[in-house]
Amino acid sequence: MKRIYALLMALSLILLLSLSASGANQSGVRILVDGEALHAPASYISQDGTTMVPLRAVAEALGCEVAWDPVTRTVSIVPPSAPEEPQYSALVVLDPGHGGEANGAEYGGVKEKDLNLAIASQAAALLEEAGVTVLMTRTDDRYVDLYDRTALANGQKADLFVSVHCNASLTNPEARGIYTAAYGFDGYMDEVVYQNSPVHYMANLPENHPYIDMFNSQRAAVCVGLGPWELPDSTRQLADIFYRKGIRTWVDFWGYDCAHDWPWWYKQTAYFFPWLLGGEPGR
Repeated sequence: MKRIYALLMALSLILLLSLSASGANQSGVRILVDGEALHAPASYISQDGTTMVPLRAVAEALGCEVAWDPVTRTVSIVPPSAPEEPQYSALVVLDPGHGGEANGAEYGGVKEKDLNLAIASQAAALLEEAGVTVLMTRTDDRYVDLYDRTALANGQKADLFVSVHCNASLTNPEARGIYTAAYGFDGYMDEVVYQNSPVHYMANLPENHPYIDMFNSQRAAVCVGLGPWELPDSTRQLADIFYRKGIRTWVDFWGYDCAHDWPWWYKQTAYFFPWLLGGEPGR
C-alpha cells in the first residue's frame, strides 16, 4: 500500500508541477505549482535555457519532506505518510428483524421489516465509520431463519449481536419510545414474552390466572437433560416457579450420560407417556 502511495505521489509531482519561465534574463523566473506561485528566489534559467528550481522548494510545496545524507551525499524525497488503516476493535452482527414474507408489525402502510433494515443499515454505516467491523444477517428484503441469524454471529465469534425490531400499537397512537425486552419482564407478560422467555412469563403469572387451572386440569411433564447443550439452571428456575404458583408439573432431570438423540428420546417417551395418559410411569 505504501509503495502504491509513493508511486501516486511521484505521478502527482509530474501532473501537479507546472513550470513557466518568463523574462530574458536569469532573474526573471516565475514558478507555479498547481497554479499557485512558489516562493523560490534561487530559481534561474541556465545558459542552455533549462529552468532550474530548488528541489526542496518544490517538494515542500507538495507536502513532501527532503532529507540529506552527508555520508552518501544523497538527497531523498519522502512523501507524506499514508493514512493508517483503521484498527477494528470489535465485530458486531446487526440483525434486521423479519424480512421476506414476515412483515412484522404494520401501521399506516409501513412494514416493520423495512424499518428494521433501514435502521440497521444506518447503524452499520456509523459503526464502520468508527472503525468497527459490521456484518448483517440480511441486506435486502428476504427471510432469514432465526437459527441462521444467531449461527452467523456465533460462527464469526462476534463481540456483539444486536437484533433490530420495531413495534406498533393499534390502540394507542401516542405510544412512543424504545423498550428492551431483557428489562421489560418485571411484572409484565404477553405472548411475545411467552415465546422468548417462558421462565419470565411464568414468574409474572398472577396467582389467579386462568392458565394455572388449565395447567392443573391435565398432566404435564418436563424432561431435562444435563448435557453441555442443555439449560438445566433455567429449568430449575421454572420448576421452582411451578411449585410457588401451585402448578402440578413433573420436572424430571436425567443424567449426564443421556444423549440428545432418538434412542434416548425413545426411552423417555416410553417412560413418560403412560403417566401422561393417566397411569404410572413406564419402566
